[in-house]
Amino acid sequence: MGHRAAVLGQWQAIEQVITTHPAAGGGEEQAWALQCARLVTQSLEERLGRRTRDECMAENVRWLARRDPARKIVLWAHNAHIARDPTRMGAYLAHAFGAAYVPVGFAAGHGEYRAMAANGSGLGVFPLVPPAPDTAEGVLAQAGRSYFALDLRPAQAAGDPPAAWFAAPRPFKFIGAGEMPRPFRDTPVARDYDVLIYLDETHATVPLPR
Repeated sequence: MGHRAAVLGQWQAIEQVITTHPAAGGGEEQAWALQCARLVTQSLEERLGRRTRDECMAENVRWLARRDPARKIVLWAHNAHIARDPTRMGAYLAHAFGAAYVPVGFAAGHGEYRAMAANGSGLGVFPLVPPAPDTAEGVLAQAGRSYFALDLRPAQAAGDPPAAWFAAPRPFKFIGAGEMPRPFRDTPVARDYDVLIYLDETHATVPLPR
């Protein structure tokens, strides 16, 4: 811990040099050099418990947005990171960008996924746990379509019972880099996402050839 704190101090000093040194010159080169140094200090701050990973990711997205405010950004990340959950990147982005931030989540009914095995054996392919009728995926499957996008924004306001169903916490698949034998977590999907893209069947990623 002490070593990391010392290294963090060194990188913060590097940031200061990039910011103030007469030879920096300003412009794009200086801005990117400073941001690259900032990525290192963010990593150290996260490892020291001073900041969270999602907080740092949101800061980097805001930096990109400030570079060219007239452009839109399409940001691809795990469902958990883009969610408006107060601890996640999506909450920081929603606070920064308001209604301009539109999180789109993914849901899948059946199939398989690739992840790190829970037993430590490395990457493997695992079956998706079939959704029960009371899960978000189970309700989406009742539409009888192979894939579709569902706009959840009507559920974010007072409205009809079907829309309100998604505003309450419901079991929703949560699968990341690791194998998830019990993947469902209670999630207020209409709070966390504006749109859900549902795929009735999905397949595991295919590794690139070495």
